[in-house]
Amino acid sequence: MQHPILIVSICLVMMTASAQTSLAFPAQEATKPAANAHPKSDKIKRQVRKIGTAAKITVELTSTRDYHGTIKWIDEDSFQIDEVDLNKVVTVNYDEVKKVYEGYGGKGINGHRVNPKKGIIAVAIFAGVLATVLIVGKVGY
Repeated sequence: MQHPILIVSICLVMMTASAQTSLAFPAQEATKPAANAHPKSDKIKRQVRKIGTAAKITVELTSTRDYHGTIKWIDEDSFQIDEVDLNKVVTVNYDEVKKVYEGYGGKGINGHRVNPKKGIIAVAIFAGVLATVLIVGKVGY
């Protein structure tokens, strides 16, 4: 290094200019409109973060497609799922998501995955019908 004072001076000038530029343009104003642009996306993002990485998830897209798998990565605009039926990692944007559920159901009669919420409701209805049949059968005799 032949001119260490010159190099240090240039670095100090650049750091000062950078600090003044960041003060003149606050970052909050730039991100504020984007946060209000998709409130549903923010809700989905919070739900996905609450479920967390390495957890099982069911994702209903607005395009009537469903994904079932394990969350691999959560980002600001999207998240990745290791899709169990496709055997590949799928990237999903928050604005494409209709609903998310923790966990995923087993395969139904037609070979498609059953939504975990709908599966629980179906089991409850079946148990209620079975209990009604058994009670009515015992009362009749």
